Amino acid sequence: MSRHNSTTRNRNAGSRLTVERLRCETALLRRDMDLYERLYSSWQTTRRQRDAQANARFNVIEAQLARLSAIGTMDCVSPGPSKPVRSQPVVYSIAAYRA
Repeated sequence: MSRHNSTTRNRNAGSRLTVERLRCETALLRRDMDLYERLYSSWQTTRRQRDAQANARFNVIEAQLARLSAIGTMDCVSPGPSKPVRSQPVVYSIAAYRA
């Protein structure tokens, strides 16, 4: 009978160790999932901010191009300097970059 009891005790101890190991693995997986979720959320926020900034820059450039087109169709002489000044931005057509 004592041999049966020791076998049962060993089996129970092994089961307890297995359960404890599974609890630890589950806790680690939950931690990893939380970490990945926070990283993904941070990446999404950064991407949305970059997209919004790029869209704002694009809108500014489009507005500048529209103004330049309107100025180009006027029949008057521009009162500005005759040669480019370094402090003035040089604006190129964005049509080539549109997809």
